[in-house]
Parts: sequence; C-alpha cells; structure tokens
Amino acid sequence: MAAPVPASRTTVTRTSDATTHSIPIDVGNVGDLILIIAAFDGQPTVTVPAGWHKLSQATYSTTVTGAIIWKHATQAAAEAVTLGTSVAEAYSAVIYRIPLGGIPLATPATGTGTQSNPPAYAADSISDDYLWIAAECRDGTPVASSLPTTPGIFTSRTFQGGGISTGAGVCAGEYAATGTTIDPGLFGNASSGTGWVAWTISVPPVLVLTPVDGSIDEFEAAALDTTKWENWGGAQVTQSGGALRITNLFGTSPTNTADDYRGVTSLVPVSIDESWVAVEMAAATAITNVTILPLTVDGEAGATGPKTLYWQISTTGVSAWHYIGNSGQTTPSPWQQQGPTLVQGDQHRWFAIGEVAGNAVFAYSADGQRWRRFVALANPLGRTDVGVELMLGNGGTAPTAATTAQWSRVVKLAPPSTPAAASPRGFFALFD
Repeated sequence: MAAPVPASRTTVTRTSDATTHSIPIDVGNVGDLILIIAAFDGQPTVTVPAGWHKLSQATYSTTVTGAIIWKHATQAAAEAVTLGTSVAEAYSAVIYRIPLGGIPLATPATGTGTQSNPPAYAADSISDDYLWIAAECRDGTPVASSLPTTPGIFTSRTFQGGGISTGAGVCAGEYAATGTTIDPGLFGNASSGTGWVAWTISVPPVLVLTPVDGSIDEFEAAALDTTKWENWGGAQVTQSGGALRITNLFGTSPTNTADDYRGVTSLVPVSIDESWVAVEMAAATAITNVTILPLTVDGEAGATGPKTLYWQISTTGVSAWHYIGNSGQTTPSPWQQQGPTLVQGDQHRWFAIGEVAGNAVFAYSADGQRWRRFVALANPLGRTDVGVELMLGNGGTAPTAATTAQWSRVVKLAPPSTPAAASPRGFFALFD
C-alpha cells in the first residue's frame, strides 16, 4: 500500500495571548487523519477535547512549546477544535488532512540556533510505506527557510511565522519512504537563532479492522460466563454493566504479594489464522507497582509453559512482549520485549494480536476500527488456535494502591476493509 498523501495543508496563527485556541479543520472525508502541529510561546501545558489525542508535547527551556494533536475525522464537513493552554500564550499551527492516514507516531528534539534538527527516528519494527513529516516549532517570528534534504528531499513546505517576538512559528514538510527508520537532517537557516522544538513524525497507511460484535464476549451478562471463561482470580474478578473488572487485593486481608496475578482464561480456543483477536479496555486506575496484561494469547507448549504473546500496561506505558516458554532460562531472558514502549494511554483503548502470512502481528487502536501495526514476529506460537487470557498482577512488587482494570469486550476482527466512521462507543482515557 502506498504512503498516505495529504489532501490539504492549512495554517493558522494568533499573536495575542489566550488560554483557548480555535483551530479550523478543512473539509474532507470521514476517516481522514487530521494531524495538527502546534507551536506555542512559552512553556504551557496543552490540553485537547474529548475525541482528540495529544500524541506528544515538548518544550525548549521556557521559550517555546510544540505539540502534536490528531484524530480520525468523524465528519466530512469543515469543523474546528479548541485547544487549551495552562497559561495564556500566542500560537501558530499547521493542519494536515490525510486520507487513509493511520495512527501517527512522533519523537521530538529541542535546541537553539538558526537550524533545527529533527531527530533520527524508528517508527516501529514493521517496514511500511510511511509518510514522514519533519516539523519545526520555533520561538518568536522566524521559521526555517527550507526543508531537510536527507535521506531525500522533503517537499510541500508549509509554514506560519509567529508574527511577533512573543509569538511562535511552525514549519513542516513531507517525504514518502518505505522502511522503519529515517533521519531527516537539518532544516534551513531561520532568520535568527531562537529556541526550537523539532519533530519527526511517521504516518503509516491506515489498517481498517472492524470488530465482529458478540464474536467472543461483550460481558453484557450479570455474571461471568463460565462456559467461556475459567476464573482463576476468585472474588477479584467481577462482571456487571457490560464490563469485566479485575482488581488487586490492596487494602484487603490478605493483601497481594509480589507477582500475584488474577484473571480469566478462555475455555474455547480462538483461531487467529489470517485473523485477529482484540480487546477493548474501558479504564485502568491507579497503575502503581501493577502490571496489566490486557490481552495474552498462548500457543504450543514450551519447556515449562506455553509460548505466549501479550500486551502489557505498566507505570512506564504500553508494550508488546514474547514469552518463549521457559521461565527457568536466564540467558537470554524468556521474557522479550518487542518494539519500544508507548506512553499515549488514550490512543491505546484497543489491543489486538493476529496471524498474517505466518507472522504474529501486534496492533493497537483508539476507536477499534483504525489500527496501527506495531510489531511482527515470525511464527512465534507454533499454532493459530490460541488460548486468550486477561489478567492483572503486581509486576514483581507488592501493590501500594488499589487497582482496577476494566474490559468492555473481547472480539474477533473482520479482515481489512474500506475505512468507515469512528466507533459510536467513543473515546475514553485509559490512564487516569
């Protein structure tokens, strides 16, 4: 699939200070990726309304702040989003509307001087046809005079100067390339040397996988269905109101000890042959000395247990793991993290593991329909009929707070299809 191509690139600025900032969004199609690169004077904390996601924020000293904001459009008509800042500041922004754009990832660098340097970046371990965007957020009136030229020439320079010395400007450009990594090189000289935040952003082609409602369990009954699940969490596992909840024993007698896990295991194997299994997480509270495994799939037996793939949520963020089935082994460790740790909780409401052409693939989503492939492993499970587990534990340390993890449903995903409107169940923050 070819790299996504922006349908529109627009800019906006305001030179007066305020704590609310209205950003207009161009017309397009439902499902388009809307990506905003916003530059603010000073060092405010940027907030976004429900349905939008702040991918990342970074600040140079006390002079300039950059933020990357996104969502998949829920309407074709023009609209506006109002961003908030913790203190009154001026701002500028570049707004992209990208048909068939997937979930973006970004990493920043900061510095000062006439040339900003967006960092070298690895999107993830899956080679794809990425749209790469290099962006600069700069203090004051100047912006970069030209775009980076490595590994190829970035094009479609889109910029908005800050207008006044107490403002902030932004400049961005694009480059399409297949692979997993890129190092854009330097922006051209700005007219004067000021503080900057530079970004390297990857946008993959969108992967559309639609949940098959009721295909495994939507937890709508008043109690756990014991024909589908083995409960090895006791009273710490409850179900009501369309949600499965698992809690730790903090504050009860006896309390949880280190590595004390509670959860449920599917009683009927689930096929992921050229298919996917996914969970929707509704919430997770007080993640302190706690590990949540929102989705685990077990393959064939290893030396001391099944070969396992699992998503993990901890205090450091969201990550993907492969357990090779021998906990007595020390070199290499039987627990192998796959890919980097992700930290944007509200962008990871949905977690999936599937099997595609002999490879096991991890993917995540904000709305359950538009997914980003995260990491792939060559036949790590040995079979495609897998067991599914949902669990919560203590990550090697006794808990220091009461924790509850809540699942809304476990479903199969339909094969890739034409992009559709966002899920009506909406967006919820995963992390409090």
